[in-house]
Amino acid sequence: MITGISHITRYVQDAEAALRFYTEVLGFQKCADMEVGPGMRWLTVQAPGQTGVELVLFEPRVWLKDETQLAQAEGMLDHQPQLVFATEDIDAALVRLKDAGVQLDTPEVRDLPWGRDLEFRDLTGSSINLVQAKPMPVFQ
Repeated sequence: MITGISHITRYVQDAEAALRFYTEVLGFQKCADMEVGPGMRWLTVQAPGQTGVELVLFEPRVWLKDETQLAQAEGMLDHQPQLVFATEDIDAALVRLKDAGVQLDTPEVRDLPWGRDLEFRDLTGSSINLVQAKPMPVFQ
């Protein structure tokens, strides 16, 4: 039946600005960038070296024509479900985020039972968690 997760959608206000944020600041790679209808752009990014799951940078005002759906989507821009990204060097990532002027919710790295983490905001104000995980036991 289900064989995996293909895409995760992130609502953005400006696809170009979001693309720069995810590629230039976070180091993602652009996967797809194509017109799929008049003025409708399919734009995805992916963490380097990862295959499978792509993050869709979705501009609601471009895609949604129903006013109720559009208002609902735009009302979610600054409080979307949190994304959690992985890193192998959270200290270097923190420096990069600070240098880029990214809004940090945790100004320093936190040591937690599952690893080291920090939280920051994307361009819409939604939360992203970055984790350098500790080795965890495998459950069967």
